[in-house]
Amino acid sequence: MSMYLAGKVGGAKWELWKALGGREHREGYLWWRELSGIRVEASDGTNHSEHLWGGGLSLNAIGNEDLRQSVKQYATEKIRGCRFLLAYLDRADSFGSIAEIAYASALGKPCFVVLLVPEQEEELVEGSENEYVYPWDGMKDAYWFVSCFPGVKSVVVESFEEAIDAARGYILLGVRAKTLREKGI
Repeated sequence: MSMYLAGKVGGAKWELWKALGGREHREGYLWWRELSGIRVEASDGTNHSEHLWGGGLSLNAIGNEDLRQSVKQYATEKIRGCRFLLAYLDRADSFGSIAEIAYASALGKPCFVVLLVPEQEEELVEGSENEYVYPWDGMKDAYWFVSCFPGVKSVVVESFEEAIDAARGYILLGVRAKTLREKGI
């Protein structure tokens, strides 16, 4: 059994994994990560780098067949084979994660999204007397649509500790949902 862990490059998804009690295993040249007996898959393995994709940061990457095969191998096949997806999103620019969540949803996989939005004071928009910008606005704009997809459950938390609690509950739900479906319940 495996889960797919989505999250931003430079974000804290692997910190969340560690806080939940995740462990790394190595046997010779083989290594893998697990959490409570669940194998953890991600497009980045353990340490994300766009260099894994061989140039994914340039315009030359668009339509590149070599990159298409890498994405297939490192992302879509892992999503297809997972029991559920857990996304930890702590920034509003996790565009790859949006695609991963949408793909998993389209495959009928349960998707659990934890959005970290620390509580902050609203700011008055310059040049306006009654327009406020809230810290949630950027995250809402980025993730409201994919959070409405079938099988996607999302929660907004204000701290890393709340994210740990939410993720722990979602992992239990993901394991249970598949087990209940397999039993026809």
